[in-house]
Amino acid sequence: MLSLAPMPIMMSFFMLIYSVWWGFAFGTIGWLLFSLVCVYAVYLITRAIRNFKKAKSYPQLQTSEGEKISKAMGILSGISYGILWVVAIILFITKQYRWILPAVTFIIALHFFPQASIFKRKIDYFLGLFPLVSSLIGFYLASQNSVDWSIVYAVTGTGGANATGGYGIYLLRSYNKIAME
Repeated sequence: MLSLAPMPIMMSFFMLIYSVWWGFAFGTIGWLLFSLVCVYAVYLITRAIRNFKKAKSYPQLQTSEGEKISKAMGILSGISYGILWVVAIILFITKQYRWILPAVTFIIALHFFPQASIFKRKIDYFLGLFPLVSSLIGFYLASQNSVDWSIVYAVTGTGGANATGGYGIYLLRSYNKIAME
């Protein structure tokens, strides 16, 4: 429970990164939508902090299944984030900035699918579709020189924001289910 409780904080951080581009692309409406995401992020963060404080009072048992999951997620994260950073750095060095967020979002989308298998849950398949579709649209938009980079990032970020926001609430609910048992 202690490892689950703070996860919505990380999801909030990613959700904010994905959604900040709405303001650059869509002006006042985009900043208003981003502000709503900020309010939602504060909600997720405050609930996660509360849950983390509570989780410290529960006995922390490490099971062999939990160890297998931790190891598999460590490998998946190492591969995913390793590839993500290499691709982002190459695109940055080659000044292909408009492709960075679609590539990053695509890599993160792909990591949802083995994650579903690792945790044996279906929600990851569903949530992974949001960044997958938005990254593919982002790749298409990035290939159109007439489309401003901010639109590319805003559209691409929409899928990532939806996935991380949805995952944040899913994690809060999962924690609450475990805490009630």
